[in-house]
Amino acid sequence: MGARGTGLRNLPLHEAAQNKIWLETVQIALDLLKRGAALAESGPAPFGTAL
Repeated sequence: MGARGTGLRNLPLHEAAQNKIWLETVQIALDLLKRGAALAESGPAPFGTAL
């Protein structure tokens, strides 16, 4: 498949280390979205409970 088939040629930065940090940041954002959606589905937390 190679880099062309995976979209790795379209990363926003030029250095591999910078792109690694960018990809990790994107992964954190996706995890936060997923956790937020799970919290929204579970409804409000009971009053007085810790998160």
